[in-house]
Amino acid sequence: MQTCKAELSDLKRIQDLSNELYEYEKNKGLLQNFDKNWTYSNTGESFFRSRIEADYGIALLVKNNSDKVIGYCLGIIQHLPSRNDSPICDLENIFVKETSRKSGAGLLLLQTFENLAKNRGAKTIRVRSGFGNDLANEFYEKNDFLQKEIIYEREIK
Repeated sequence: MQTCKAELSDLKRIQDLSNELYEYEKNKGLLQNFDKNWTYSNTGESFFRSRIEADYGIALLVKNNSDKVIGYCLGIIQHLPSRNDSPICDLENIFVKETSRKSGAGLLLLQTFENLAKNRGAKTIRVRSGFGNDLANEFYEKNDFLQKEIIYEREIK
């Protein structure tokens, strides 16, 4: 298994994986008020392009031993003045196909992502995960992520 930096030629593959992530989370009842067409929209494409092409972006693919892409992750590095001016890295998406979970692919993505973030000066990685997304939450906790905040949300009446 190996990771590689995503290139613009991988855009469609990343969109397809992102759509699989959307379907997985929708089927688990984890999504509310999400636009099912966003991944393939101009806005979605612009988002993915920026993670692939921009200096602040990180976009990785993970391939199995047969060289087939089985997952991806995306993130950005930001300089937040409230964080003592040290860069922070947001892991925005990480997804491994269901048939390849528990194979070490997610860990390999995370380790590669962390090394790239560290090489770019980031001191912290943060990720958001929803309540009920037990598999993801267990993965993050197993990899030393600590819960730092709780976000509440409700519809405006």
